[in-house]
Amino acid sequence: MIVLDTNVVSEAMKPAPDVTVIAWLNDLAAGSRKNKRDLSLSGLLESFENRILPFETDAARHYSDLAEAAKQSGPGFPTPDGYIAAIVAWRCFIVAT
Repeated sequence: MIVLDTNVVSEAMKPAPDVTVIAWLNDLAAGSRKNKRDLSLSGLLESFENRILPFETDAARHYSDLAEAAKQSGPGFPTPDGYIAAIVAWRCFIVAT
């Protein structure tokens, strides 16, 4: 499964989004759903209903391991990015950012 980072979603909602991001999202959407929806604020929650991954206990444990490894090899990473990485990594998913 490919998990979209919030910056990908927010880019799609900009008045003048990056054409590369939009092209990638269109390709992804064409392969996974027939009925395209507008990613405007009014349709955002409905579009992602039952698709928002929670930060659960297993992800929190994974976050701890990731944060410790990152600190040992350098300056670490921002906490929100670490949360996303942990949610995705412990499920063996891929993140698009």
